[in-house]
Formats: sequence, C-alpha cells, structure tokens
Amino acid sequence: MGELRSAVDALAALDLDGLDNTTLGELIVEACRQRDRLDGLCHRLVGEHDRRLAWKADGARSEKQ
Repeated sequence: MGELRSAVDALAALDLDGLDNTTLGELIVEACRQRDRLDGLCHRLVGEHDRRLAWKADGARSEKQ
C-alpha cells in the first residue's frame, strides 16, 4: 500500500497548469480507470471482512466504523 500511496501523492502533486489538453484528458481517463479498479478491490476486501465477521472483533456495529 505504500507504493500506491506514493503514486497517488505524486499524481496529486502534478502541476495541472503545465499539462496540455491531450495529456490532461489521458490522465483523466487513466485515473478514473484506476479508481474503478480500486473500488473493485475495496468491495472484495469488505466482502471478505464481512464474510469472516471480522468487524465484530473490535465491537463495531458496521463495516464503516
């Protein structure tokens, strides 16, 4: 996860004013594609966490706590 965090930090620090329109558009498409992949991973992780009832161990009433 450290590598992912570093990659997101680097993207967040981009100077958007310095990007041409083509590059900006490509970044939008790719960022959204990767966000969708991360959403899928989150759903898998939460599903497994729920299947195991792992959230009960810390007294949480739901996965969001």
